[in-house]
Amino acid sequence: APSATRKVPGGSVLGLQPEAMVVYRAVMARWDVKNVGGWRAHSRSVHQFGRAIDFMTYSNNAQGYAIRDFVVAHAKEFGIDHIIYRQHIWTPYKPVWRLMEDRGNPTDNHMDHVHVAVKDQ
Repeated sequence: APSATRKVPGGSVLGLQPEAMVVYRAVMARWDVKNVGGWRAHSRSVHQFGRAIDFMTYSNNAQGYAIRDFVVAHAKEFGIDHIIYRQHIWTPYKPVWRLMEDRGNPTDNHMDHVHVAVKDQ
């Protein structure tokens, strides 16, 4: 992963909890991700609690894999609950990439973004 070279604003953004902000800052300091999703009121994941981040990489798969691999490498220090990218999920309790069910469209299948969820601290 590239070293941190970009300045990231302090404070909370996107309705993220402090534990999710650690991941947000680390990724955004290293990659120029144009769109990022955070808190949403209705979600199948922990977005509704401010503990999930969607790093939109769209067709830039190299960037997506780099972010994914960086977060996996730092999973323990980030308190990662799970990571989803390109219809595969990774969890610390079963640290292998596993195929997920087809959710019907590219975004729901996480083909265009890296979804990162952190544990409640």
